[in-house]
Amino acid sequence: MEDYKIGMFGSLYFIGFFIGSAFLLRLADIKGRRKIAMIGIIGTVLCGFTLFVTNNLMLTYFCMLVLGIFVSIRVLVSYLYALELVATKKKKTWNLVAALSDAIIMIIVAFYFYIIKYGESTIVFYMVFSLISLYFVYRAPESPRFLYSKENWEGLHSAFSKISRINNKEWDGFKFDKEGKIMNEFNIKSSCSSMVKDK
Repeated sequence: MEDYKIGMFGSLYFIGFFIGSAFLLRLADIKGRRKIAMIGIIGTVLCGFTLFVTNNLMLTYFCMLVLGIFVSIRVLVSYLYALELVATKKKKTWNLVAALSDAIIMIIVAFYFYIIKYGESTIVFYMVFSLISLYFVYRAPESPRFLYSKENWEGLHSAFSKISRINNKEWDGFKFDKEGKIMNEFNIKSSCSSMVKDK
């Protein structure tokens, strides 16, 4: 295969990544982090499967373009989503873990292709780990910060309840006033803001 045809794989992928980053990430602020992250993961798995089974050059080019779009959504939204589920005091630690993991994996992949030069197994490996991440995202709650920004108090209550169960912690729900009535919307906002910071 000519060099320029090989070069098109990477070019189309990064064009797709640019399109996804520039025009589609906003969806996470409208529809929610969890839902968009899941779409990105499912899209990358489907594109990876198509790349694994097809021998058609044009279809491969198209898949690389679409893969770039889905990967931009999966990587950037998933990163934001994960940080919004982590306690504030632990964000720096998990930021460091994410950066180191990314760097180490890139080095491993570079050596892999330099020594083995066999791409199909990489696609399978990528799809398997994408499916694993899909399972965990499916089990996780929506981002409390997103729900708070949308004033979705019912969803926020459900998210905190799920987080408390996962962490094996007790959480009694929103606070009530002295008369046993649920706090008004302003106080719920203040209470949620405090809980988001603590969580």
